[in-house]
Amino acid sequence: MNSQETDIISQFIPTIISLIFTGLISVVIGIYLEKFKNRLSTIKFSIFNQPIATSSQDNYWGDIKVSHNGRDIKHISVLTFKIENTSNKDLENLKVDLSVDTNSQILGQSGFYNETNTAILLENDHFNYYKNVLERNVQNNQEANLNPNHIIPVQLKSEVDWVMKNKKFHLPVFNRRSEATFNLLVENFNGQVPIGYINIVHKSLRLELKEDSDTELGKTIIYMLIFGLIIYIISYVLLFKEYNDATIPLILTLILGLMYSILGLGVHRFIQFIRKQLK
Repeated sequence: MNSQETDIISQFIPTIISLIFTGLISVVIGIYLEKFKNRLSTIKFSIFNQPIATSSQDNYWGDIKVSHNGRDIKHISVLTFKIENTSNKDLENLKVDLSVDTNSQILGQSGFYNETNTAILLENDHFNYYKNVLERNVQNNQEANLNPNHIIPVQLKSEVDWVMKNKKFHLPVFNRRSEATFNLLVENFNGQVPIGYINIVHKSLRLELKEDSDTELGKTIIYMLIFGLIIYIISYVLLFKEYNDATIPLILTLILGLMYSILGLGVHRFIQFIRKQLK
């Protein structure tokens, strides 16, 4: 191989390497773009229970009776479910399934979008099925009143039990960063606090429990301190290598840096103490 051929090859080698490198980068970017496009959407939820009243018999307070539409019950609560679309996608035709434990039943329900206060209705098929079951149950009760030997069908019992423990809401659209709230009026047969469940079955969707603000703030502070400490130590080592003749000032700076949170807490507590004494 002569020198001219060698020069030609040496001229093409950087171009070939550049093309190969560019191709690999394009493949990697394409893979990540595809993953970004098909990534899961996330909905965060939280459940709150607000007891309204509980029937009881007490020698001190006396007898307390709770009734709903003229029917005596042992305990009634409002279960509140809140969901938030934390993803960057607008979701369509979302079906939210809410249910309660086996010792409870749902007496009423409501749903709305938090931003507009627009009502969210029950899913159409679920609503029609609910009406059909209740109508058949009314007819069955009328037959039982006329005929003492009438036996309630097992299938109907099962259907009534299911529709009284489950509600399906339909959201035509659930925009990104928006929130929705659902309230269930729940009776518990044992006089205890009812348990609520939520489920959303939707393509490329993940349902996560939302942490309360205090827990989330605590984690943020912990991570902030850890990463800040790592950056501080690395900076200290680099400064120590560059200015090794300033050992004592750097060591004092390191000690003050490690104790800054303790000193800040002490000053904060001292200010609180002074303000309390001056009140």
